[in-house]
Amino acid sequence: MSCYCNCDKVVFSGSLTASQTVTQGLPVNFTKNLSSGVTYTDTSVTIRRPGVYKESGDASAATTASSATDITAQLQRNGTQVGNVQSTATSSSATDFVTLSFDAIIKVNSTCCQLDDNSATLTIVNSGATATYASLTVTVTRV
Repeated sequence: MSCYCNCDKVVFSGSLTASQTVTQGLPVNFTKNLSSGVTYTDTSVTIRRPGVYKESGDASAATTASSATDITAQLQRNGTQVGNVQSTATSSSATDFVTLSFDAIIKVNSTCCQLDDNSATLTIVNSGATATYASLTVTVTRV
């Protein structure tokens, strides 16, 4: 006899389809690979169902500057940084791709009022210097 468990269910995954240059303060674009029970745009995923989720981000990026520069990818929820969830690495040239990765636990509270919006809109923002992102994977899993 088997039983159904909704544990560790991936509700969203996305990735880059091509390299992109992202200016400081702007979100990194990604495309949907898998989606279940969330809404998404080119730069964000919105979780509306109450629960606890794990968001993971991994990227490869290089500076567009002519000298060594810090590249920082930061997770934001509803436009505000999630705690200290970010990854920073120093790239020395346009061909020196560095790895950026982070994980975060996101809680979406339930609501009893239809007017309350407890959803979590998650974006990955390039908060360091302008950089070329060669790869990015985003995964949101219900835990």
